[in-house]
Amino acid sequence: MKIPIDKNHMEALKHSGIDERLAYHISAIFARDPVPVYQTELQDLKNLCKAKQELAASLTEINPEELTGRSRGRSRSNTGDEDIDEGV
Repeated sequence: MKIPIDKNHMEALKHSGIDERLAYHISAIFARDPVPVYQTELQDLKNLCKAKQELAASLTEINPEELTGRSRGRSRSNTGDEDIDEGV
């Protein structure tokens, strides 16, 4: 029995590294039951991608020392100079 498939989808899936049998199966599902996408969902996705890119760009501008409040050569380990509360 020949099942209708979307050849463009199948080729795109195979090109992405999906096994041919699985790509055939997925292509047959999309040919029979397409997934509707609405304009508002596309705009939401675009906004999410833009926010992600802006966040990634801002994170590359941060100096790691600013996050920890430490300067080079200092450590937050206990050097013995601090008082330790042992619960007494």
